Amino acid sequence: MAKGQVMKGIGGFYTVFDQDTRKTVTVRARGRLKGQKGIKDKIYIGDFVSYDPEAMVITDIDERKTVLKKPPIANIDEVIVVFSGRKPQFHYPLLTKFLLLAGREKIPHIVVCMTKWDLVGEEERKTLLDLLATLPYPVICTSSKTGQGLDEVKEALSGHVSVFTGPSGVGKSSLMNSLFQELNLEVGSLSEKIERGKHTTRHVELIRLQENTLVADTPGFGYVEYQNILPEELKEYFAEFKPYEGLCKFRGCLHQFEPECEIKKQLETGNINKIRYQTYIELLEELKEVRREW
Repeated sequence: MAKGQVMKGIGGFYTVFDQDTRKTVTVRARGRLKGQKGIKDKIYIGDFVSYDPEAMVITDIDERKTVLKKPPIANIDEVIVVFSGRKPQFHYPLLTKFLLLAGREKIPHIVVCMTKWDLVGEEERKTLLDLLATLPYPVICTSSKTGQGLDEVKEALSGHVSVFTGPSGVGKSSLMNSLFQELNLEVGSLSEKIERGKHTTRHVELIRLQENTLVADTPGFGYVEYQNILPEELKEYFAEFKPYEGLCKFRGCLHQFEPECEIKKQLETGNINKIRYQTYIELLEELKEVRREW
């Protein structure tokens, strides 16, 4: 059997980058696949697979190191979460939901990338930067028009298998075209009435830029399906809570109403940001409501 990595899949055919020949081949998946339990014959972009070079069919899927179900991609080690400063307007709670999913899948590297920074006024920039400073992740502000921040994004991508994700219309494809002009990805327009972007990326594709640098463009989506996170699980994805884990009086503390809560103590001292904490409480209440509806 030959070995390779799935780069693209359309209509039951998969483009695989062969690890020996360093060339791509087009293969199909055979009826029943071996591989990890529960995979249910589902092949993800980024999967390392074995394939029969004579029959040109995938026969086996290696165990995945990481996996995102939406967008569906495996074996990435970095997520670039892309949001825009304007058009569409920046939405902090939605950004938090994207970051929660990346954290839940234990992606080692998470970077927040702000696009269309040239459209943001000076006063609004200060407000946004103060808000972004509350995040426990690096933030890069970019402009495809002026070139601001593009070198920083390239540096962040180097040596990683990265996925660009974020709501539709924030300029992911424009950003990637500015970073790597040879990609020539389709760029869509934005509805002026509702400030919602058109879905220009229709499938997930992994693109090899250098030997150890791969990126994926993924379909945008306007709402993150994160409701399967349990309320008691939510605190695990707020990185700033981790230094105080186990210091609350009550085991299983949700850091909301419980007395002698270490997180609330740190909130008072300023070690926990009030905006981030309030976002945590809002999401916690939302997840509780979802749980009650179940």
